[in-house]
Amino acid sequence: MATRSHCFVLLLFLLVVPLLAQGQESGGWNFSLLPDVPGEIGLGGPLVGNHDGALIVAGGANFPTPLTEGGSKVWHDDVYVLLPGAERWFTGQKLPQPLAYASCTSTPRGVVVAGGSDADQVYSTVFLMRWDAAAKKVFFDPLPDLPAASAFGSAEAIGDIVYLFQGKHQKSDLELKGGFWQLDLSDVESGWQSLPSHSGPVRYKMVTAVQRGPGGEPCLFLFSGARTTETEQGDPRFLAYTDGYRYSPATGEWVLVASLPVLGDSRQIVGKERFADQRWPISAACAEAVGTRAILTFSGSTDRHILDDDGKVRPADERPAFLPRVLAYDTISDQWSEVASMPVGVVTTEAVKWHQQIVIPSGETQPGIRTAQVQALSLATSVGGAHFGTLDYTVLALYLALMVAVGIYFARRSSTTDDFFLAGRKIPWWAAGLSVFGTQLSAITFMAIPATSYGSDWRRFVGSVMLLPVMLLVIYCFLPL
Repeated sequence: MATRSHCFVLLLFLLVVPLLAQGQESGGWNFSLLPDVPGEIGLGGPLVGNHDGALIVAGGANFPTPLTEGGSKVWHDDVYVLLPGAERWFTGQKLPQPLAYASCTSTPRGVVVAGGSDADQVYSTVFLMRWDAAAKKVFFDPLPDLPAASAFGSAEAIGDIVYLFQGKHQKSDLELKGGFWQLDLSDVESGWQSLPSHSGPVRYKMVTAVQRGPGGEPCLFLFSGARTTETEQGDPRFLAYTDGYRYSPATGEWVLVASLPVLGDSRQIVGKERFADQRWPISAACAEAVGTRAILTFSGSTDRHILDDDGKVRPADERPAFLPRVLAYDTISDQWSEVASMPVGVVTTEAVKWHQQIVIPSGETQPGIRTAQVQALSLATSVGGAHFGTLDYTVLALYLALMVAVGIYFARRSSTTDDFFLAGRKIPWWAAGLSVFGTQLSAITFMAIPATSYGSDWRRFVGSVMLLPVMLLVIYCFLPL
């Protein structure tokens, strides 16, 4: 009876303690605020990137006089730089010209800035922003112009290859071309090369990111976006898309992926019931890849409440603020989920990885209104934030000690080779079979292979499954000998 009690206590210990250790995993999404961008009212469409450890925010546009008071949009050329741990931004530098709504992507060579606009026109110029830590200065290097002008587009980089999704090519939103180009930074003399576009409608304000595809290779993902049309009476119609696409640079092919999910709207808005069963657009949102299979999207515009019941554009102060909703797309399971809420919902800005954080500087909180806040999501605590703590080490040490004790105990009870190899033939055949099966398992068998199967497809799992019929054969044919 005492032996059974001891076994029960030991079994309970082995079951409960690992659960306690598992409870050390940090939960939640840890957002914080970095020092505000200089200027009290913030920026829409700033140029954002990370180079050589420095966070760079430049240009952008805002309304110094509120839009509701008849103010006009003003484009800026200021350059701000934030270094790790600093409480203030470096200021004093200027862009070559006022610029906003360009497509930006960070590379080891610098931040690529493509296109953009000012008060008068949309540009096709491209340049590289480089931070020189010794000079404490941002340098601007010209790159080949785009094949056509682009604003409100999107740029991504895979290695030295920069990809550009064209936005609008003129100040009007009514005509879009939908170009898709690439530039090799190691061979800029070759210029931009045209690539096949996806099969969906032409758009701007699209949401893009780079993440591994189902086969493990880096792919480009494109979601949502918007387009503006006109009625015969000249009234605008705004359409935000909810579809998604994956582009494989290895094959040059586009694949349709899961559309954005159907989600409710927590805002107090008259008429939102009309959209209760519709998918949730995230036009002009920013996105960033995390881990090896997830893409996070931050906020976004639905373009649903711009018009009133008569089809006329509502005044800016009557339009709702953008929801601070954070969505996650799983590139392997091809599924969407709502995972968090950011402090403030913003659009027309960029998300950039910077020192174990996803940083979202400034942006537009609702039409005509910006924020100077710089929001940061900690990757250390939010993504796979389980830490190997004291209790984990304790469980590991106890498990090792227990295994050593079991080995010593049975070694002392074995007096002959028959005892050592066959346990005096006192072990039931099924128990011996389980023991043989257990010895065949390794970290590769029961951890790595299932993980790679989960990250790709079921073909790699066949080898692990075949251990079962092989063990049955061993148990039936060999163990009786």
